[in-house]
Amino acid sequence: MLIVVGCGLPNIVFLAPPIEVTSLGTIADRTVRFEHDASSNNFDDFLGYELYYKLYTEADPQADLDRENINDNLPPTESGLTGLGFRRFVALDNDTVLANDRPHISTSDFDRSASVVFSVNLRDPVVIGGVDDITVSWTNASSVTVTKQLRRNHTNSVILNPADALSFWDPADYLDAHQDYSFGANPSRLTIVVAVFSYGISPSDLSQVFSEPLALDPSTLVM
Repeated sequence: MLIVVGCGLPNIVFLAPPIEVTSLGTIADRTVRFEHDASSNNFDDFLGYELYYKLYTEADPQADLDRENINDNLPPTESGLTGLGFRRFVALDNDTVLANDRPHISTSDFDRSASVVFSVNLRDPVVIGGVDDITVSWTNASSVTVTKQLRRNHTNSVILNPADALSFWDPADYLDAHQDYSFGANPSRLTIVVAVFSYGISPSDLSQVFSEPLALDPSTLVM
């Protein structure tokens, strides 16, 4: 929604958050999904969706508490989410890092005037035939499935090389020195919460605009 205010005041952009869709699969074989709100976000200053994550030990009740807090209380700012320890995914397209371009999912890749469901695949790579990345996928306006790989943002340095972007599935890749992890070496199971923002740019000052975040169901990563 774009509100134009008179008397020389700047335009104000309000973005609707994505809509949560019922998760699919068991806890250890899970796809979490969200839906584009075409009735509210069908305008030029809406640019797409940004995805974040946080890791927990398998039975940590904080995962549910964080999800509840995010969905009930957080304002439309990135800092509120990162202040809870969430990290922005590193996204790859055909094994090429997207150079941290925003947003992860661009309106150039889907029809913003239509309802679109995005699926974040958190399933064990053994279950899904050896795919060793978390993925987000959807169907574009040409009825073609678009898929992007999602990897860990484990360092405060900008990741540009695909080889430096760690998968979530290798226990040996988890070190306490990493920025997204502090639970000891070689985990066998972790809980992950994925959160999503609608993302845009304000036309008045070209600043980034975020919706309120949506946190999806906690899921188990099985190494």
